[in-house]
Amino acid sequence: MSIGSGFYGLANAIPRKHTVLQDFKNAGLPPLFFRYEKAVSDFIGIGGTFFFHVPSYKWNKTIEAYNYETWTYEPVTYEEKFSGLSVGLLGRVNFHFATTKKSDTYFGAGIGYEFYMMNFESEDPLASSRAINRPLPFSGELVFGWRNYFSDNTAFYAEVGYGKMLLNIGLTIGLNN
Repeated sequence: MSIGSGFYGLANAIPRKHTVLQDFKNAGLPPLFFRYEKAVSDFIGIGGTFFFHVPSYKWNKTIEAYNYETWTYEPVTYEEKFSGLSVGLLGRVNFHFATTKKSDTYFGAGIGYEFYMMNFESEDPLASSRAINRPLPFSGELVFGWRNYFSDNTAFYAEVGYGKMLLNIGLTIGLNN
């Protein structure tokens, strides 16, 4: 069983020195992952992933608006917010290779359901506030992972690849050892 969190998602994709989006802040909670894996052979493990994520991003958008009284363009700043909830449950398979007593490398793939609800709010009169929905409620992950055991049944893990986050780290505890 594993518990972990992710890094490098949408909050890192926005440049901090963006000319339109200023004062970008990640005010949400990072995703939490709970994973279970059962070995079916020395090289294959199957299980599942449950994740929970409450993202919230805030920024100020500055645009040039025409002032009809002074007949000039002037900067106007509007506050915008993107927030929501993401909960998912995925089936997963891991293919283990180059495994030793202290180190375990693997390739993992998963697919499943994700409840995804996001809201966009803006003070800009030309940008409408709206709920952003996905057309299909599916989620997937494709990762390369590594576990480093520091006791017989406890390991630090790191995964990189396509998923909820680009980098996941956490703690793995073996329940049957």
